[in-house]
Amino acid sequence: MIAGLEQAPVELESLCEEFSELKGKLPPEFTAGEEPLDPTDLTTLKSALPQVRELLLSRLLEEGDSR
Repeated sequence: MIAGLEQAPVELESLCEEFSELKGKLPPEFTAGEEPLDPTDLTTLKSALPQVRELLLSRLLEEGDSR
């Protein structure tokens, strides 16, 4: 899924649109300041994909170890 998002900008753009509601729910500390978080910004989402991949893999591996 994440690799698909990296290779299909249209899918990532669609995700940006879906995150508009989330952006409105974030506290102002996240969306303002020197390094604001904007989940509707394509560049922000692209740069977050490697971190998302790492997080998901680590959680999946942890879950597999607990079985």
